[in-house]
Amino acid sequence: MIRDSVDHYGLRTRSDGDDISIFGSSNISMSNCADGLVDAIMGSTAITVSNYHMTNHNEVFLFGASDSHAEDAVMQVTVAFNHFGRGLVQRMPRCRWGFVQSSRAVPNRPKVRKNE
Repeated sequence: MIRDSVDHYGLRTRSDGDDISIFGSSNISMSNCADGLVDAIMGSTAITVSNYHMTNHNEVFLFGASDSHAEDAVMQVTVAFNHFGRGLVQRMPRCRWGFVQSSRAVPNRPKVRKNE
């Protein structure tokens, strides 16, 4: 279920092109998505991103709002069983603060033709 907090106040800002923005949240699990672009910021923690298939993006995963936002030091993220396909440029993942465990990442490998 995706919803805003019942005690949320203030304005949300516009997205900078991410599919999913996690803002000050915890105990988040995302799985089996066909495309990525995930930002987790503002002290978010206990996040799992698994079974994603990503292609053709510049910035894929970002964990931490900025280099000066120390509140993100509590962040704990697991990135598991993801496929990083063709056309990805950076942030696979990028962690500015906190701890990220990455396992079973499948990078795209070019096919090698055998000489006939």
